[in-house]
Amino acid sequence: MEVRRVLVVDDNEDMCVLLASFLRMAGWEVLTTTSGSQALELAASNPIDAIMLDLQMPEMSGPEVFLELKKDPRTADIPCILFTCHVENLDKEHYLRLGFRGVLSKSFIVERLVGDISKMLGWDVGRP
Repeated sequence: MEVRRVLVVDDNEDMCVLLASFLRMAGWEVLTTTSGSQALELAASNPIDAIMLDLQMPEMSGPEVFLELKKDPRTADIPCILFTCHVENLDKEHYLRLGFRGVLSKSFIVERLVGDISKMLGWDVGRP
């Protein structure tokens, strides 16, 4: 069985821990970081199947990290999902046109989180 490896990037360490715990329960391997620049390093040096990026971070925003990932041939094809507290006021279509696979609210429903992420990435929901 293929194990999925997801990188979670959020400047709030508690959010990283929370998301990582839910994704691990689904059988996925999870790396976390609170830094955009470290996310770029981790993505370039590890096999990563998907990246979840926080919209607003102090050092580099999620979209800034995303654009840097797309410049590097080692990371250009890694699918990314943007997540934020401000999803209601966000122009989701703008981020989808940039190339994000989806936009999630941080006020997610735990029971649907893995399924929603899997659907955005085109992964079989029934297996990790």
